[in-house]
Amino acid sequence: MIVFRYGILLFALLLSVSVAGFAQTASEGFFIIKQGDYSQPLEPFRQDGSAAIFYNFQNDQSNSGFEVPERSLLALHVDGLTGNVSLVMIHSSPQNPLGGSMSFSIDGLPLTATMDLQDDFTDSYVFSPPTLQASWTWLPEHNDGLVLGNLGTDFEITITPNFISGITEWNYLDGATRIPNTFPSMTEPITIIGTLNSPPVAQFTVSPTTLNRNVSATFDASDSTDTDGTVVQYEWDFNDDGVFEINTTSPTVQHVFDVGGSATVTLRVTDDTGGTSIFRQTFLVADEVVSARRTISTPQTLPGLAFRVTVELNVRADVNGLGLDEILPPGWEVTPIDNAGATFKRSENQWVFPSVLRAGEIRRIVYDVTIRANNTGVGPLPVNLNIQGDVDSAAPAFRTPVFGEDQVEITSCLAIPVALAHMDPSTDVVDLRTDEDLSFDQLQRAVTFWIEEVSVPQTCDALIEIEMLKELAARETLSIPVDQALQSVNFSGGNPFVSRSILTPLPFHQLYLPATGGDRFTVEVEIVADEDYNGFAISENMPESWRLQPVDNDGAVYNPRTREWLFTDRLLKGEIRKIVYEVLVPSDEANSTFSVTGVASSVAPSFQRAIDNDTVVEIVECLAVDVAVAHLNTDNETIDITLSNQINFNQIQVAIAFWLEDQEVVGTCGQVIGFEEIKSLIAYWLTDTPVDEPLGVSFGNNSN
Repeated sequence: MIVFRYGILLFALLLSVSVAGFAQTASEGFFIIKQGDYSQPLEPFRQDGSAAIFYNFQNDQSNSGFEVPERSLLALHVDGLTGNVSLVMIHSSPQNPLGGSMSFSIDGLPLTATMDLQDDFTDSYVFSPPTLQASWTWLPEHNDGLVLGNLGTDFEITITPNFISGITEWNYLDGATRIPNTFPSMTEPITIIGTLNSPPVAQFTVSPTTLNRNVSATFDASDSTDTDGTVVQYEWDFNDDGVFEINTTSPTVQHVFDVGGSATVTLRVTDDTGGTSIFRQTFLVADEVVSARRTISTPQTLPGLAFRVTVELNVRADVNGLGLDEILPPGWEVTPIDNAGATFKRSENQWVFPSVLRAGEIRRIVYDVTIRANNTGVGPLPVNLNIQGDVDSAAPAFRTPVFGEDQVEITSCLAIPVALAHMDPSTDVVDLRTDEDLSFDQLQRAVTFWIEEVSVPQTCDALIEIEMLKELAARETLSIPVDQALQSVNFSGGNPFVSRSILTPLPFHQLYLPATGGDRFTVEVEIVADEDYNGFAISENMPESWRLQPVDNDGAVYNPRTREWLFTDRLLKGEIRKIVYEVLVPSDEANSTFSVTGVASSVAPSFQRAIDNDTVVEIVECLAVDVAVAHLNTDNETIDITLSNQINFNQIQVAIAFWLEDQEVVGTCGQVIGFEEIKSLIAYWLTDTPVDEPLGVSFGNNSN
């Protein structure tokens, strides 16, 4: 198939072309293109304007928008203003350095045919309707072709190709869909037929709609139609080999597929004037008349706890005497819950349906299994054991295995996800017969276990840690059962923006413990999701003696024991979440620089990275002179951390007095203000510049 440019060039062409907005009538003609047994309707481009305009000959080549390297293209064109029918040929520019060369022999041209466009001087044409001998040679990065006009609507033109170089595919372009189609052969002639006859429309249905190996199916082509005649012939190809094995005047045939798998069926219909049409469908032919699929309610079980097994029988054709035989390990006790109309034989774990099961029916046999608590019969635990089974029928005769889940691990301690997914969150009772999906309430109960450091029932006192809780949260938000791996869902690698901001009362992330309130600071952790995240967590680390108090968890749950936050819901792409907490530092903490670090992580997609931006807090005993002045309470000459970082009029007056008198500045461990420092302080005041920012070159409008 030709692959033409779907980009800007084609889009511009579609916008510039005015397509005639009328339905095709008999007088406009119907066109068919054939090559050997291959036959398809050919819809022209119907536009107001000539085919030469469509060809758009400029710079010694066509510029229609459909050119593709190493492709030769045919198309019909109908001028919506004049009704003129034209044949357009475009041999597109090759990518090899030798250019391209080819020739066509054309027979059957109407005597009215005209040569409306010859591409360039290197071509050779012997035009004498009803024949045309044409040869083209073109340079690299160019193309070639022609336009034949005035063909009318009653013709049969045969084109015999001779591709010499530069062309690797021969295509025709359908004007209705603008989709190119590839001819089966590049050497065999093609025929274009113009006729007033409208072709038939092929269509068929199949019954039953689900096909099975060795079961007869009815193919009905009665829906095939012909608007100006009748359908007189139906041909069927059931093995997709191009050969129509059945040729009949009846629209209905019977067929039996002897192998399963994909099967393509092709119908070709012919009307009373020779027009043809093809309809093709692909089906899945099932190997089994009845498919049986087993699901087991849990991947793990404990001796003495019951779990549930469901076998779903999907009936694809009428069956008589259907039976199910389930083979379980010794010591497994079966309790039937729903026999679905079958008779159950307990000693053999067998079910037999005493009635006909009709095509399309679905029956579900449900039973519980309990493994003896004192006698598992399997030795040391854990161990994996299997259930095997078959379904068979007397008429039609078949036997097929039960597919689906077949393995259960017998253990003495359930995995945490298994126990939680089968646990009643109101009673903490584990029932392995329930489904394997983790509910919202079960997840919330897991969060409580995590925060309170309580073990999960039936897990041998296992505790939930943050990594496990992230997995549980991801399973709940993604609806992934506990017997399936999270990796079964495809995720791209995440790269969210996670940044920490440390907000201390004093600039430069400093704490001054002697001041009232100088022993606490605030932290903000901002998360900007670049895609959806499931099981997203934040973990913060700082000295154990520092007390952390959440201010805003923004939807996350917080564990004070581990200083971890988990979002139990999904973080959506583009969403911004912000965790805010306050930290209280002990009053006797040493004067030093301390690290505040943390990790952001998620399960789906898998992501882990250190939190960016602010990471240190400095506890100081001696303030810098400019910081001390900006936070000086001039009424009692004490440090007040609630003041801003800007120096006010009263503070600068006191600072000048300190300078004049060589007096020590409060909070600076005996420092005095020197000549350079007083100039700097005055500049901070005059320019309204906070002391934690660099001084600029322009002065403010301070009038104090």
